[in-house]
Amino acid sequence: MGEKIRVLHIVTAMNVGGLESRLMDIYRQIDRSKFQFDFYTLRKTAGYFDEEIKQLGGRIYYNAPLTLKSFHLNKKEFEEVLALYNYNIVHSHICEMSPILLKVAKKLKVKHRFILISYPYLNIELKFLHKFLIKQLIPLYATDYYAVSQKAAYWLFGSKIVNAGKVRVIKNGINAEKYRYNKSVRTLKRKEFSISDNELVVGLVGNLTYAKNHGFLIQIFAELNKVNKNAKLVIIGSGQRENELKRKCEELSVNKRVIFLGSRNDVNELLQMLDVFVMPSIYEGLPGAAVEAQASGLPVVLSSSITKEVKITENTIFVDLNKSPKYWAEQIMDLVNNFIRNDKYAEIVRSGFDVINSTKIIEKEYYRMSRSN
Repeated sequence: MGEKIRVLHIVTAMNVGGLESRLMDIYRQIDRSKFQFDFYTLRKTAGYFDEEIKQLGGRIYYNAPLTLKSFHLNKKEFEEVLALYNYNIVHSHICEMSPILLKVAKKLKVKHRFILISYPYLNIELKFLHKFLIKQLIPLYATDYYAVSQKAAYWLFGSKIVNAGKVRVIKNGINAEKYRYNKSVRTLKRKEFSISDNELVVGLVGNLTYAKNHGFLIQIFAELNKVNKNAKLVIIGSGQRENELKRKCEELSVNKRVIFLGSRNDVNELLQMLDVFVMPSIYEGLPGAAVEAQASGLPVVLSSSITKEVKITENTIFVDLNKSPKYWAEQIMDLVNNFIRNDKYAEIVRSGFDVINSTKIIEKEYYRMSRSN
């Protein structure tokens, strides 16, 4: 057996989240006799998945958050890590600051360096940084280009690189078996949260950030609650906007009908207790949570700002963000009325959004890189 292909993943931290969960699904699935995954984190504290990573044979390097002010400290630490082992590939999952670390990797002669993120992190205040750091600097330091969707590719790299055919799209694969519809789990979860059979449960999975547009979701739910008093809204995810969103629920008099669950490691089970998944995001690359919701057999309502590449099942619709909350509520009710939920596992696998398919593609790409100069 030859030496393993060594891949160093750059992440913020390996906590519960969409990106991290999908990366762990790949790590569990990949042939670990041939690939070594290590993780360079931009946090000094341990993450949720750290113990499992170590059990699977991975190393974790804890470092300070990467900022323009701390750049010199991060640069030194990163150089020390790269000097420890002969990494074949540096795979970055962070956005604006990626070029800084990829530049170091290039200097230390890591043969393949690239960024692949699951969604645009676009902080409105960072538009200039994105335009400069990503679109201008990435071509100087990256050797390969990947994206989770065509839309994300254009956002990340710009039309020049995409139109030249340099970007490979790798779908955001999920563990489809884990998310398939399970009526027994649905019954148990609804009982756990004291939700009766006649209550309509609307839900969203996603960190409480500006991009996810939870405030608008609460407005939509307030309108829906006017026509269906038995409706409940379940919000799964954490973030600094939680108190602000709870105040909005009180202002709209729906606080007793909204459940904030924070970050959870049982999202696959929580999706079973929902009746409809609603994601009015302002922007996304390709939301894995929407794929998971479809795998769970749910009807799905997405904002039209989300790429149509995420549509797998016929019960997924797109609604313009310019439409009123009342219009959104009407679309949701039209979709769920007379809806019969069933198993969508086969559709997910056929669509290529299963983690087994994604892992095979990633393995082939890693092999290609390791054999090229």
